Amino acid sequence: MRAEDVDLLIIGAGMAGLTAGARAVRNGLSVTVVEIGADVGGSALFAGYAWTAPSHDVMDQQNPYGDTALKRALVERFPEGVSWIRSLGVDVKDAQRVLSFGRGHQFDTHQYVATCRHVIRRGGGALLLETCAERLVVEDGVVTGAELRLADGTRTHVRAGSTLITTGGFQGDPELCAAHVHPRVGGMRLRSNPFSRGGGYRLATRAGSD
Repeated sequence: MRAEDVDLLIIGAGMAGLTAGARAVRNGLSVTVVEIGADVGGSALFAGYAWTAPSHDVMDQQNPYGDTALKRALVERFPEGVSWIRSLGVDVKDAQRVLSFGRGHQFDTHQYVATCRHVIRRGGGALLLETCAERLVVEDGVVTGAELRLADGTRTHVRAGSTLITTGGFQGDPELCAAHVHPRVGGMRLRSNPFSRGGGYRLATRAGSD
């Protein structure tokens, strides 16, 4: 097992992970992005909008028990996020109503994730496909990277100044859904990519996260 040092290790190459990676390399950081699937994009490939609640009041009505700081960030920093998408040359439509309460912008998510991938690679970042993050490495109570199993079956250890988990949830894992959502949720049709099986959740909880 060899070790590699980077500023930022990102586990999950969907919209969140690719956005983080692209912004990080633009800020001069060394980046490694790990993706368990054969290609990038995750569930973003099934989406077509960036959207959120249009105000704090609406956000509180729709999500009364959410984390206050995160709710505020979703509303206040949404325009900044849309500007970032446009800065990459991706066409973003004018704002319109989404569902019964939201407001957002239609854009080509396939173009967006492909552009972020290009930015990461052009900036010297590594993108490891069909790679599984098997364990977070914890030293003195701090996550310092992860042990990975690469596509060819070999294992490596990436040491990182920061590790970001962006793996998209556990809706593809019937066991976790039954435990945390409802015992019968496994009978519902999956509305995401098939790799959202709780990998990030398990990594974090095994490392001591609550």
